[in-house]
Amino acid sequence: MTSNPPTLPRLRPYARHGAPLSAEMRALAAAHGAAMAADVQMLGNASGNITLGRIIAICLRYRISLWAGFAILEDAHALAIGTYDRLKASNGPDDRPWSSTRAVQAVIDAHGLPDAAPGIEETTR
Repeated sequence: MTSNPPTLPRLRPYARHGAPLSAEMRALAAAHGAAMAADVQMLGNASGNITLGRIIAICLRYRISLWAGFAILEDAHALAIGTYDRLKASNGPDDRPWSSTRAVQAVIDAHGLPDAAPGIEETTR
């Protein structure tokens, strides 16, 4: 019997552009920025460095898209400015252009969907 992979929850921000996106990003950063930065700091101290897979897991834990998660972590100085842009400009391990969708799916396939952080509502697609 095969098991179905976990359903990817709907990742925030829900707004796609303009003032609604800016307002939602500010709210996400205010609500989760410090906790996400602390998670990066803790994981980095525990292992000596922070891996892309761990950053993706943190974003999934807070149910935030990679673009938004990296922006929040860069603004909180938990990651170097431009980290997401450098990833987008690179090739993945399969020598294809890097894709956030493939990266998220690889983490979910390898480790499962992390439990949501406390206070995060579950919304599926």
